[in-house]
Amino acid sequence: MRIAPAITMSSEERTQLESQARSRSLPVRVAERARIVLFAACGLQDLEIAARMAITPKKVSRWRKRFLALGVPGLQKDAPRPGRKPTIGTRLTKRVVTMTTRQQPVNATHWSTRTMAAAAGISEASVRRIWRAHGLKPHRVEAFKISNDPAFVEKLEDIVGLYPNPPEHALVLCADEKSQIQALDRTQPGPAAEARMRRHHDARLQTQRRRHFVCRAECRQRRGLRPLPGAASPSGMAQSSFSGWGCLGESLCDRERSGIDPAEVSGSKQRGV
Repeated sequence: MRIAPAITMSSEERTQLESQARSRSLPVRVAERARIVLFAACGLQDLEIAARMAITPKKVSRWRKRFLALGVPGLQKDAPRPGRKPTIGTRLTKRVVTMTTRQQPVNATHWSTRTMAAAAGISEASVRRIWRAHGLKPHRVEAFKISNDPAFVEKLEDIVGLYPNPPEHALVLCADEKSQIQALDRTQPGPAAEARMRRHHDARLQTQRRRHFVCRAECRQRRGLRPLPGAASPSGMAQSSFSGWGCLGESLCDRERSGIDPAEVSGSKQRGV
């Protein structure tokens, strides 16, 4: 026959347990646990205590071990339980997150709880819980740059996990090149990004050259000079769009020929002279 471990307690612990066993204001389960421990302290075995109190021997053994491990405070509360097993696994959760951030529904601009629930085969409440846990709000996102790295979610969790649960004796710092500025489409290196950057700068350079050419052409036309070689006179749209450029270019060209500083001219025009 297996012998249960003996219980020894101090006079203060015995007085406290006797008070709890007689109490009418404490929960019934706390008073019952106190009586179990008092009977065990008297030398009774689990089967005898279970027969006297009309409970199972397993319950007696549980609270005997709990008192030996934690003392009187261990009888006040139940041990934490793991809870119900999740019905949605990690793989399905990652699928919902990936579809939300990288895919677009048919005939819609963004996902809703109903469309995502129908596509993923889960309930709308489950979709809301997954979005809330990952901070996703598809109806409020206008533009966001998603990394092409297949392990982006794992890396994100590793980095963000340092903030709520940093390692011991560690300091987590975050440095941003430009805070509060969304990453542009050309931030990732590569041939496509370099080509986009070249096209962007070439377009700006062509616009500046066109404005300079129109300015020169209008200046020559106003002074009655011969047009530039290989080019016609500015169109009506160019004249209306860059008439200010033409007047400014003409005045600056005339002043430069006469030896007057263009800076003085622009300053006098601003002062109304």
